[in-house]
Amino acid sequence: MEFKTIHAKLDTGSPIVAASAYVYSPGTTSQVSVFDEDGGALSQPLSTDRNGNVSFATRNGAVDVAITFGGQTKTIENERFFAAEDIAWDGRAALVTAVAAGYTWAAGTVISDGTVFYKAVSASTVISDLPGLVPFCPVGWCSAMPEHFKDNNVPGTTNMTAGIQAAIDYCETFGGGTFGQGAAVGFLARDYQVSDTDASGFCLTMSEAISLKGQGANSTSINVNQATGVVLYIGKGDTAIMADTAGTARVLGALVQDLQIYNVSTSPPTSCVGIRMDRSAAHVDRCYILNFYRGVELLGAPESAKVTNCDITQGGNNKQSLSYDARSGAFAVDEDVTGGTSGATATVVS
Repeated sequence: MEFKTIHAKLDTGSPIVAASAYVYSPGTTSQVSVFDEDGGALSQPLSTDRNGNVSFATRNGAVDVAITFGGQTKTIENERFFAAEDIAWDGRAALVTAVAAGYTWAAGTVISDGTVFYKAVSASTVISDLPGLVPFCPVGWCSAMPEHFKDNNVPGTTNMTAGIQAAIDYCETFGGGTFGQGAAVGFLARDYQVSDTDASGFCLTMSEAISLKGQGANSTSINVNQATGVVLYIGKGDTAIMADTAGTARVLGALVQDLQIYNVSTSPPTSCVGIRMDRSAAHVDRCYILNFYRGVELLGAPESAKVTNCDITQGGNNKQSLSYDARSGAFAVDEDVTGGTSGATATVVS
């Protein structure tokens, strides 16, 4: 979509000043949506300035511009508008408003909302309130970010559960990888508040071997304030754990890296778990997992489950930093991880 200036003038060449301007589909009197240079919606009629100019952006293609003045109408027919590349918007909310009003881009156009980037794909509906756009990460370190799906207006206060889960769901459409080789959800250096919004017992769920990558455990924090439930559940959740006697791996090769998962509750959690691997194997690396009844919980996890370079602290007396049941295979933990119930062999790695 192009922003341009139309010059209205009489046959004599004199400018038509202080006139009303209407923008129509060609050959009709059906108004089309028009926008200012920043993408804000404009109301019609527009007005020509003292030089006879009227400026606006509209959808790609041709429009008629009708200039009315002194009981007369002069129509500028088939004025062409083209795509503008690499457009920046002042916030996600402004971008949502523009798209809802009909703002479109040529396929492949890169758009920024000031925080994250998007790419125009005309038939896409992956972002519910931004149809025609898909997540785009120019540096290639991730496939999507929570901010593509929800505005983190007040980091640490705005509930970002839906945004994070939508980013996870989007990345899972690409299928899983192996410990960091698949699609990745990227997080900025800020706080993300989550909660069990659907009363499922889980705040966030991963059912494919994708990655969650932060900017460092001192910079990116996923915060929760609850005494029970699980913050991040990794598994398919389709069979009760003890009924699955084969211990079949459900998710194999997920990665959680450079994040803090923090229960901000001031009361000792009664059963809250930071990360649960349900018959699944993830690599949890360079993370802080703080103030949980169980920091990392392994249920029927295969041998490739790994926790390294992490700092995990309990949320009260006699709680486990890391726990595993009798059906979990051998797994690796580093010297910062202590605790755990009986049933598996722990190997210390640096």
